[in-house]
Amino acid sequence: MKYLFMAGLYMMLLTIAPPADAGCMSCFSKSGSSYTELVCEGDSTFDAIRKCGPPDYREETAEETSGEISSGPTWRPHTRTLNIQKRKVEKFYYDCGYMRLVRILTFSGGRLISIEEGGRGAGEQRCW
Repeated sequence: MKYLFMAGLYMMLLTIAPPADAGCMSCFSKSGSSYTELVCEGDSTFDAIRKCGPPDYREETAEETSGEISSGPTWRPHTRTLNIQKRKVEKFYYDCGYMRLVRILTFSGGRLISIEEGGRGAGEQRCW
């Protein structure tokens, strides 16, 4: 009896526990190798396009990652040098279908760093 109670409690906890954020997006396969493909944080832009097809919208920006001001040589004490490093940031927008959330994939340096949800989509289901 105690075993049945513990098993029931365990099953109840499984159903009410929130799912872990895996940092992945599932989409219908474009390669034909399987029914669905997963794009996860750390994947390249090439992998995302290969697995899920081209995005519905693509946005490119540059993000300042670091900057420093250094003094000039001792014989020119009033000169300053400003070094700014920029990294290419891309956002891929995938419309996952009618009444499903749009997925926004952010790439920095060619690697997927985050997956966010946007507004409601329209059209055929491509991902979830």
